[in-house]
Amino acid sequence: GALALDPSKPGTMYCSLDYDVGVFRSRDSGATWTRMKGIGAEVTTLAVHPGQPSVVYAGSDRGVFRSRGDRWVPLNSGLASPFVRALAIDPGGRALHAGTLGGAFDYEVSDAPCAPLDVACVVATDAEETGTAGDEAALESRNRSAESIWRAFPQPGSGRQ
Repeated sequence: GALALDPSKPGTMYCSLDYDVGVFRSRDSGATWTRMKGIGAEVTTLAVHPGQPSVVYAGSDRGVFRSRGDRWVPLNSGLASPFVRALAIDPGGRALHAGTLGGAFDYEVSDAPCAPLDVACVVATDAEETGTAGDEAALESRNRSAESIWRAFPQPGSGRQ
Protein backbone atom coordinates (compact mmCIF):
# COMPACT_ATOMS: atom_id res chain seq x y z
CA GLY A 1 0.00 0.00 0.00
CA ALA A 2 0.88 3.64 -0.25
CA LEU A 3 -0.04 6.93 1.40
CA ALA A 4 0.38 10.51 0.14
CA LEU A 5 -0.64 13.82 1.68
CA ASP A 6 -1.75 16.84 -0.33
CA PRO A 7 0.80 19.57 0.48
CA SER A 8 -1.62 22.39 -0.33
CA LYS A 9 -4.81 21.05 1.29
CA PRO A 10 -4.45 20.00 4.93
CA GLY A 11 -6.61 17.00 5.66
CA THR A 12 -6.61 15.68 2.07
CA MET A 13 -4.80 12.38 1.63
CA TYR A 14 -4.67 9.44 -0.74
CA CYS A 15 -4.01 5.77 -0.04
CA SER A 16 -3.88 2.39 -1.68
CA LEU A 17 -4.12 -1.01 -0.02
CA ASP A 18 -1.99 -4.08 -0.64
CA TYR A 19 -5.00 -6.32 -1.16
CA ASP A 20 -7.14 -3.94 -3.24
CA VAL A 21 -7.03 -2.36 -6.67
CA GLY A 22 -7.27 1.40 -6.89
CA VAL A 23 -6.80 4.58 -4.89
CA PHE A 24 -8.87 6.03 -2.06
CA ARG A 25 -9.16 9.73 -1.12
CA SER A 26 -10.02 11.38 2.20
CA ARG A 27 -10.78 15.09 2.54
CA ASP A 28 -11.33 14.96 6.31
CA SER A 29 -7.99 13.72 7.68
CA GLY A 30 -8.91 10.07 7.22
CA ALA A 31 -12.31 10.04 8.95
CA THR A 32 -13.98 8.91 5.68
CA TRP A 33 -12.58 7.52 2.42
CA THR A 34 -13.90 7.47 -1.16
CA ARG A 35 -12.62 5.16 -3.91
CA MET A 36 -11.35 7.03 -6.98
CA LYS A 37 -12.67 5.28 -10.09
CA GLY A 38 -10.94 3.88 -13.11
CA ILE A 39 -7.32 3.01 -12.29
CA GLY A 40 -7.71 -0.79 -12.49
CA ALA A 41 -4.25 -1.58 -11.16
CA GLU A 42 -2.56 -2.50 -7.87
CA VAL A 43 -1.06 0.81 -6.71
CA THR A 44 2.34 0.60 -5.01
CA THR A 45 3.26 4.29 -4.65
CA LEU A 46 1.58 7.73 -4.77
CA ALA A 47 2.70 11.34 -5.27
CA VAL A 48 0.65 14.57 -5.21
CA HIS A 49 1.61 17.45 -7.53
CA PRO A 50 2.78 20.27 -5.23
CA GLY A 51 1.18 23.08 -7.26
CA GLN A 52 -1.88 21.30 -8.67
CA PRO A 53 -3.66 19.44 -5.86
CA SER A 54 -6.14 17.81 -8.24
CA VAL A 55 -3.23 15.96 -9.92
CA VAL A 56 -2.15 12.73 -8.23
CA TYR A 57 0.37 10.25 -9.67
CA ALA A 58 0.02 6.53 -8.97
CA GLY A 59 2.75 3.97 -9.60
CA SER A 60 1.40 0.47 -10.07
CA ASP A 61 1.90 -3.01 -11.43
CA ARG A 62 0.64 -1.60 -14.79
CA GLY A 63 2.79 1.56 -14.92
CA VAL A 64 2.24 5.17 -13.94
CA PHE A 65 -1.12 6.94 -13.98
CA ARG A 66 -1.99 10.63 -13.54
CA SER A 67 -5.32 11.76 -12.14
CA ARG A 68 -7.21 14.93 -12.81
CA GLY A 69 -10.11 14.76 -10.39
CA ASP A 70 -11.42 11.19 -10.61
CA ARG A 71 -10.03 10.40 -14.09
CA TRP A 72 -6.78 8.47 -14.59
CA VAL A 73 -4.41 8.83 -17.57
CA PRO A 74 -1.73 6.17 -18.23
CA LEU A 75 1.78 7.65 -18.61
CA ASN A 76 3.83 4.64 -19.68
CA SER A 77 5.50 5.52 -22.97
CA GLY A 78 9.22 4.89 -22.54
CA LEU A 79 9.07 2.90 -19.29
CA ALA A 80 11.20 -0.25 -19.56
CA SER A 81 9.11 -2.03 -16.94
CA PRO A 82 5.46 -1.40 -16.04
CA PHE A 83 6.02 -2.39 -12.38
CA VAL A 84 6.66 0.90 -10.55
CA ARG A 85 8.07 0.66 -7.02
CA ALA A 86 8.64 4.37 -6.22
CA LEU A 87 7.51 7.83 -7.38
CA ALA A 88 8.73 11.30 -6.45
CA ILE A 89 7.92 14.72 -7.87
CA ASP A 90 10.28 17.65 -7.51
CA PRO A 91 9.13 20.54 -5.26
CA GLY A 92 8.46 22.78 -8.28
CA GLY A 93 6.28 20.12 -9.90
CA ARG A 94 8.32 20.10 -13.14
CA ALA A 95 9.63 16.51 -13.13
CA LEU A 96 8.25 13.18 -11.95
CA HIS A 97 10.72 10.40 -11.14
CA ALA A 98 9.91 6.69 -11.14
CA GLY A 99 11.79 3.68 -9.85
CA THR A 100 10.83 0.49 -11.69
CA LEU A 101 12.10 -3.06 -11.93
CA GLY A 102 13.71 -1.90 -15.22
CA GLY A 103 15.58 1.11 -13.76
CA ALA A 104 14.98 4.76 -12.87
CA PHE A 105 13.14 7.16 -15.19
CA ASP A 106 12.05 10.79 -15.26
CA TYR A 107 9.09 12.49 -16.93
CA GLU A 108 8.72 16.19 -17.73
CA VAL A 109 5.44 17.35 -16.21
CA SER A 110 3.31 19.59 -18.42
CA ASP A 111 1.57 22.65 -16.99
CA ALA A 112 -1.15 22.35 -19.62
CA PRO A 113 -4.57 22.12 -17.93
CA CYS A 114 -5.64 19.32 -20.28
CA ALA A 115 -3.15 17.54 -22.50
CA PRO A 116 -4.44 15.75 -25.64
CA LEU A 117 -3.78 12.36 -24.02
CA ASP A 118 -6.33 13.16 -21.30
CA VAL A 119 -9.23 13.05 -23.77
CA ALA A 120 -8.26 9.59 -25.05
CA CYS A 121 -7.89 8.33 -21.51
CA VAL A 122 -11.28 9.67 -20.41
CA VAL A 123 -12.84 7.64 -23.22
CA ALA A 124 -10.83 4.55 -22.20
CA THR A 125 -11.66 5.02 -18.52
CA ASP A 126 -15.37 5.44 -19.22
CA ALA A 127 -15.30 2.25 -21.32
CA GLU A 128 -13.53 0.37 -18.50
CA GLU A 129 -16.16 1.48 -16.01
CA THR A 130 -19.02 0.36 -18.28
CA GLY A 131 -17.35 -2.94 -19.20
CA THR A 132 -16.77 -2.05 -22.87
CA ALA A 133 -13.03 -1.44 -22.71
CA GLY A 134 -10.74 -2.88 -25.38
CA ASP A 135 -7.64 -4.87 -24.62
CA GLU A 136 -4.45 -3.48 -23.04
CA ALA A 137 -2.83 -3.13 -26.49
CA ALA A 138 -5.44 -0.52 -27.45
CA LEU A 139 -4.75 1.46 -24.28
CA GLU A 140 -1.00 1.19 -24.89
CA SER A 141 -1.35 2.46 -28.47
CA ARG A 142 -3.16 5.54 -27.14
CA ASN A 143 -0.39 5.95 -24.60
CA ARG A 144 2.34 5.88 -27.28
CA SER A 145 0.75 8.92 -28.90
CA ALA A 146 1.63 11.07 -25.87
CA GLU A 147 4.03 13.95 -26.50
CA SER A 148 6.07 13.37 -23.33
CA ILE A 149 7.85 10.10 -22.66
CA TRP A 150 9.85 8.71 -19.79
CA ARG A 151 13.64 9.06 -20.07
CA ALA A 152 15.92 6.53 -18.44
CA PHE A 153 18.49 7.65 -15.89
CA PRO A 154 21.98 6.26 -16.46
CA GLN A 155 22.48 3.16 -14.34
CA PRO A 156 25.13 3.33 -11.60
CA GLY A 157 28.44 2.05 -12.92
CA SER A 158 27.36 2.32 -16.57
CA GLY A 159 29.81 5.10 -17.34
CA ARG A 160 27.07 7.20 -19.02
CA GLN A 161 26.51 10.76 -17.85
